[in-house]
Amino acid sequence: MKKQFKPHKILQRRLALNLTQQELATRAGVSESTVCLLEAGKKEPRVNTLAAIATALKSEMVDFFR
Repeated sequence: MKKQFKPHKILQRRLALNLTQQELATRAGVSESTVCLLEAGKKEPRVNTLAAIATALKSEMVDFFR
C-alpha cells in the first residue's frame, strides 16, 4: 500500500522549529515558492527536494507520510 504525502507535516515541523518559509527554503536549497506549494498541498515533492527539506527540518522523509 502506497503511503500518502501529508503536506501539513512539513508546516507543523517548520513551525515547531520556529522557522519561516524563507529560512526553510534557504536551509534546504529550494525556493520559498516550493516550500509554500508543498505545505499547501499544491505540489507533489520530488524525492531529492523532500530529502533536502527533511534534513533542514532535522526529520526523516517518512515523517511526512505518517
